[in-house]
Order: sequence, then C-alpha cells, then structure tokens
Amino acid sequence: MPSLPSLHQLYAFVFCISFLSLLNLGVAQSNSATSATSSSSPTSSHIGSSPSPPTTATTAASTTPAAPASPTLSILPSVSGWKYTGCYNETINDAAAGNIRALSENGNMTTSDRMTPQVCMDYCASTGRDATYAGLEYGQECWCATALNVNAAKLADASCNTPCGGQGGVACGGSWKLDVYQLSSTPNAAGKLEIGWGMAVAIVLGLVIAYAVLI
Repeated sequence: MPSLPSLHQLYAFVFCISFLSLLNLGVAQSNSATSATSSSSPTSSHIGSSPSPPTTATTAASTTPAAPASPTLSILPSVSGWKYTGCYNETINDAAAGNIRALSENGNMTTSDRMTPQVCMDYCASTGRDATYAGLEYGQECWCATALNVNAAKLADASCNTPCGGQGGVACGGSWKLDVYQLSSTPNAAGKLEIGWGMAVAIVLGLVIAYAVLI
C-alpha cells in the first residue's frame, strides 16, 4: 500500500500552488493591460526635427477663423496620469519658434476621426519615445513630444473650441491651437509583471515556511 504524504510534503505542495496562483494573477493583469492598450492605439507616424506640414484638409481648416467657443464643451482636468496644462497656440508658422510645431521634439503624431483625450494619452504612452507632453488639435490630431516649444503662447481655455471627433462634448484643440496635457505620473508598463509589496512579502514568507518544514 502506498504511503500517505507527510505533513512537510503537504505544506510544500500548498505553497507551490499558492505561489503559482499569484504569478498567474500578475500575468493575467499584465496581459489585460496590454490588450487594452493595443486596442486603442491608432495609426502613427514619427515626427522628426522638421515635421511634415499638415494635410490638405488640415491646412484648409487652419486658415478658417476660429468660431466662438461652444458653451457645451468641457475640458478634462486629468486623463490616466496626464494633467491638463492649458490651451496653446501652434508654432509651425512662427519664425521665432523656428517654424516647428509646438510639440515636435522627439515626437510622434496620429490622427483619428474618433479622437478623444483618452485615445491620445494612450497613444503617447505607447510610442516608447518617453513622451511627457500630449496635445490635441483640430478635434482629430494627437501630438506627442518630450517638450513643449517655449515659444508656444498659452491662450484662454475657450480658444480651443473644437470638439473631439470621438467625444463631442469635450474640447480637442482648435485651428492652430492645442489642448496640452503633461504626464504627471508613470503608469506600469503594459506587458510587464508588476509585483507589489503585498505579493513580495507573501512570496518571501512562503519561501521561509517551505524551507522550515522541509529541513
């Protein structure tokens, strides 16, 4: 007749199962974050030191005088660790600014007819270029950069009066104007297993207990 497992063996078995369950939970959470980021990332393009000019449709919109601010538009004060810093003018036509965009340093941009602040922040966080500034322009453009052009003038919030393509009641910049957000905290990188203090303590205690019962 086969012998029953000892108490030490049972303790070791329970510890192994608990440890594997904790690791599986961390991986599942990481995979969930990765899927959420991937599903919201629109098509992108890199912006170098000499960014390309706007598309024909964008250029046409930029020459049209801005309409009075809509009283129904709101501004999101923060989005996923990014804080709203204000409405700024675009500097592509400003010789003093070097005729480069307000957000162009080490930057990227994307456009979407379903643009929202959340979509833009998620995109800037996913580029891997350490963007700390994100700007929404024309209701459908998202610009990311590591710095804001010092010649970009801060305007009244109401000057950014174009609604977001994907969130009509929220402002997403305007004609040659950007609603700018700055990264205020760094969220966990998607796809990485993050082990908090509670999980770390549980793992260490489990190892100590397993060692004690096995010797």
